[in-house]
Amino acid sequence: MKQKYEFKNVVAETLLIPLYMRAKESRRKGDAILKDTMAEQLVDSIEYDYSQFDGAKMSEVGCVVRGKYFDDAIRRFILSHSHPVVVNVGCGLDTRYQRIGNDQTAVFYELDLPEVIDLRRK
Repeated sequence: MKQKYEFKNVVAETLLIPLYMRAKESRRKGDAILKDTMAEQLVDSIEYDYSQFDGAKMSEVGCVVRGKYFDDAIRRFILSHSHPVVVNVGCGLDTRYQRIGNDQTAVFYELDLPEVIDLRRK
């Protein structure tokens, strides 16, 4: 069942752009750059008109490539440090923790506006 969420802050609402772009890429058949089933589930659970983002091809590519780049960088960071701490400032609805399959060696902190953290908890 989809839930409607009313954003109080237009900046907070922008978190839906990278979420949608990751979900869209994840659903692409065959050679998807980034697989993000959690983003797919979140997009399916939040009632929103995502179609307004469909014409933003450069944003789509940028979100996906940036996501893949940081996933790979954080994997390398975790492997090269004995007690890694990852801080994601402005995390939005980022699902990197779930994507990289943390093996419990790293501690993740995700920071954002209060209404975004509230949405993440829901």
